[in-house]
Amino acid sequence: MAWVRLPEGIDKEQISDEPILLWPGEIEAVNQYVIEHGPADNKRTSVLAFFGKAELMDAVVDNGEVEVEAVGSLTSGRYFYGSDTVLIKAR
Repeated sequence: MAWVRLPEGIDKEQISDEPILLWPGEIEAVNQYVIEHGPADNKRTSVLAFFGKAELMDAVVDNGEVEVEAVGSLTSGRYFYGSDTVLIKAR
């Protein structure tokens, strides 16, 4: 799962219908949701995306820490992304 909080000023209509990709592996999200939250005068947009565990395990060759990056696109053709380090334990 990836949760990407977008900068102020990006609303849900600006998020492309294209699936979010997870790197390493260029794994397409199996489900994704665009969520607007917060008060009307300070609304923020986030994207919640879910990925297949088997595809991630195929893309990551070793146990241990790995940096993953979720990349999505806006209807303008620009991209957004978020990254974090996750720990892969015994398979």
